[in-house]
Amino acid sequence: MKARSLITLLAAALTGAALLAACAPGAAVLSPPTFRLNAADSGFIRIDPPGVGDGSALFRLALTVENPNPVGVRLAGLDGDLYLRDARAASSSFRGGIDLPARATAPLVLDVKVPLGAAPILLDVIANFVAGNPIQYRFDAAVTIDVLGAPQRFPAFTLARGELSRPAGLAAPQFVLTGTELRFEAVDRVRLSLRAELTNPGLIGYLAEVPQATLSVGGAAAATVALAPVQVPGGGTVPVAIEFTFAPLSLGAAIAAQVQAASVGVGGLSLQVNGAWRLDAPGIATTTLGATTILRDALR
Repeated sequence: MKARSLITLLAAALTGAALLAACAPGAAVLSPPTFRLNAADSGFIRIDPPGVGDGSALFRLALTVENPNPVGVRLAGLDGDLYLRDARAASSSFRGGIDLPARATAPLVLDVKVPLGAAPILLDVIANFVAGNPIQYRFDAAVTIDVLGAPQRFPAFTLARGELSRPAGLAAPQFVLTGTELRFEAVDRVRLSLRAELTNPGLIGYLAEVPQATLSVGGAAAATVALAPVQVPGGGTVPVAIEFTFAPLSLGAAIAAQVQAASVGVGGLSLQVNGAWRLDAPGIATTTLGATTILRDALR
């Protein structure tokens, strides 16, 4: 009787072990997750060439992960490489962990930082993109899943591939006045200091300068200076300062009186700054925009 019970227990144990093995991470029944690319939300979200910001680009991969297995798994990690036109651009790792029930899907967003300082081939690829040529890209990665606390790693394969066909150019900066200071340095010499914020609404960072910025006071041309190159990262805002020195009496008695009143906080004084922006994204593109009104405001 005891021998029969022992045989029964042993058979049950062997059956249980077989069932566990069938669900174990190393079992052949497990397949790697599949990945679907959301092309509309994927691509460059910032490009800062060498000499601007940290000299890197940020490339976003918007993915949908699907678990094809009949058991729940956890996406434990990704170790992969981003390729732009078959040139390796950067490595990326993901360790956040995503629980995937059986046959279920979940979103995954990967932001891959691409250093550009020592990668002339990547600058050439991006320059061609800015010029209107499409970029093919792909992301290859080894995938690790976790089942019941035991990891299983799958060799690298192509998770996603796509093409960027909407080129991005250099966007004109926005100049917003944040402060002014007007003071007499001599009987007929005034210094006007302007503080402002310079915003780049585009994704490509650049050095922005105005080789010749002309100040008009009360409608009369008063002074011309150059706004030195300023680093403005893609989508970023930076503070800038510009100073003009002019002689109020040379603008006529009426304007000189307005300047005198404004210097002590009385009345208003109309200001306008005109010039042409020169935008330089080193290694990618350079452009000079047409002359425009950079600032129109009133000093009160």
